[in-house]
Amino acid sequence: MPIGLCGVCDDPLDLSDAGVCKTCGNGFCWNECGQWHRGEHTCSTCMDADEGDQDDDEDDSNG
Repeated sequence: MPIGLCGVCDDPLDLSDAGVCKTCGNGFCWNECGQWHRGEHTCSTCMDADEGDQDDDEDDSNG
């Protein structure tokens, strides 16, 4: 059953193979455009942003 477009790749989403990002609320293609990240459904766009924030935090703590 189609439910809209993927927020990452714009392909049509099917209810049986989709996730909804807890960070941005967009639907995404499960495994291809997102998955579990820190215990939440997360699209790859938000995962990449989170990883970038984590890298910044590590840089700050190392001086």
